[in-house]
Amino acid sequence: MWAVTTNLLIGTDGDARDRTSLIDNGVAHIVNCAVELESYFPKRFSYTRLDLKDPDENFHKIIDSTAGIIAKKRESGRVLVHCHGALSRSPAVVLAYLCSTGCSLIQSAETLSKALPTRPNSIFLTQLLDRFPIDTQDEPVSTLYAILSAQG
Repeated sequence: MWAVTTNLLIGTDGDARDRTSLIDNGVAHIVNCAVELESYFPKRFSYTRLDLKDPDENFHKIIDSTAGIIAKKRESGRVLVHCHGALSRSPAVVLAYLCSTGCSLIQSAETLSKALPTRPNSIFLTQLLDRFPIDTQDEPVSTLYAILSAQG
């Protein structure tokens, strides 16, 4: 599990299954981004299920509401956002949240890449670009991939 910002962690299914690590990292709320994964400790942690597929053409429908949920939950403790491998779905959700705080999509990608390299599905990035456009001379998805794949 990797810290993205204060009270915001990103992780894998393995991280979400590790009760001791969740407690040691002060996790209070878990955002499960993967339709196929369980909420492992519902009596110990608060959960939000997004039930995203990878790819998911309906991601755009939950961008704003999910960002609001994460913002609210961060007020009361650390939030872990996870999917199967922390490569696509959870990074897309974290990017949406960071953009909702006023960061550009480029700034959000730079922040996330400092925590870990990721590669969100292009369908997720395209939907994020529709909601949070960027000004670039290069192809926008390629620009984001270049930033997200480099650990800063």
